[in-house]
Formats: sequence, structure tokens, C-alpha cells
Amino acid sequence: MATHILDNPMYNALLTEHAPVAIGGGRARRFPAQIAPFGGLELSGEADLLSLFQVGERAVFVGSFPLDQAGWKVAKEFEVIQMTLEDARSVSELSDIQLLTESDVPAMLKLTSLVYPSYFRRETAKLGEYCGIYAGDELIAMSGIRMKLPGYEEVSAICTHLDHRGRGLGSMVTKFMTQRIIQRGNTPFLHTESDNPAQAMYQKLGFKPRAHLPVKVMERTTLPN
Repeated sequence: MATHILDNPMYNALLTEHAPVAIGGGRARRFPAQIAPFGGLELSGEADLLSLFQVGERAVFVGSFPLDQAGWKVAKEFEVIQMTLEDARSVSELSDIQLLTESDVPAMLKLTSLVYPSYFRRETAKLGEYCGIYAGDELIAMSGIRMKLPGYEEVSAICTHLDHRGRGLGSMVTKFMTQRIIQRGNTPFLHTESDNPAQAMYQKLGFKPRAHLPVKVMERTTLPN
């Protein structure tokens, strides 16, 4: 049974900091499709969840998912490591890093499509602030804040263009965001797959594993007769 607010992060974010955009009621919530594919529920919330997704639509669940899978089929399942950071490593002022705005969304979508083709969507950036580094007119590195829960902010969309890797850009933009989170009095956290080589970078920045959480990508189907 989940005992910490981060054990069921999507549902708890939708109940609290992201309640203004949450869709649903009872024991289940989801983000609007144009923002993110995530849904969440508490124990015995399967019936409330079913009505939130259309047949053929895919939903992503982290930490909690429908135990009664009638009306769903599992498309993919894996595990992520949830990491938290208590003390951000200092970073000097870097003029190349800038906060991104709505006008940068096309560039953000172009970059994230190389790494997160289904997770970062046209209105994802509305959930929190994002920063990035440009080379000319091309966004080559970025990171930002996706989920927010009381006392916690999730660093997400950490990515570097394939042609610019090996320069420490991912570390720079991650440091930039974690410092801003800590300055607000909150704790940064993130999710990474167990085989992601970026884990070494996160640990170097001070992130430590907090939990291993199951992730299920599930497709809404018709109910059995």
C-alpha cells in the first residue's frame, strides 16, 4: 500500500497541485490528452477510471494501475527508479541557458520527439517552467518541471540533441532547474528507467534512489461481453 505521496505520483499530483487541469472524480484522475498521457487512481478506482479514456486511447500509469484490467490491455510494462535530491550542486551563471516560453514550444516538441515522442505534448510545458540551450535557431538541450506535488517538483524532459551530446549540456540544464526548485523550498525528484545511462549523471548531481515504481502503458478496450 502506498504510504508516501511520491508512491502514487500521478494521482496525487492530480489531486493537489494539478487539480485545476485534472479530469475525473471519485477515485481516478487523468491529465488532458494534449498535456500528458498519464492517469492515476487509488485503490478500487477502476470503475471511475474507465470512463476517462476513450476506446483505443493509451494511458500511462506510474506506481498505481488498474488491478482489475477488464476494459484494458497492457501494451508495455517496465520499472522506473524514482530519485530525489536534497541539496543541489551549485552552478555558475550560464548565459546560454534561458527560460523557455510558449514561443519555444515548436522547438521543444522537435527536440523531445527524438527522446520522448509520446510523453511531451503540445501543452505539456503549461505544467511548469522549462529551460533550454540554443545553437543558433535550434534548441539543443532542455529540461523542465512536469509534475508538482506539495513540497516536490519533478524534473522532466531532460534531453540533448544527438549531435551535441558529450558536452555536459544535460547536466547544465538539470542543475539549473534543480536550483530553482530548491530555492522555492521544494525537493526535486525525477524518474528514470533502470537501464538509462543518464543515471550516473543524476547521481553525480546528488540525486539518490528513493523507490522503484512499476509503469504500465495500457490501451483502453471495449468491455468483455
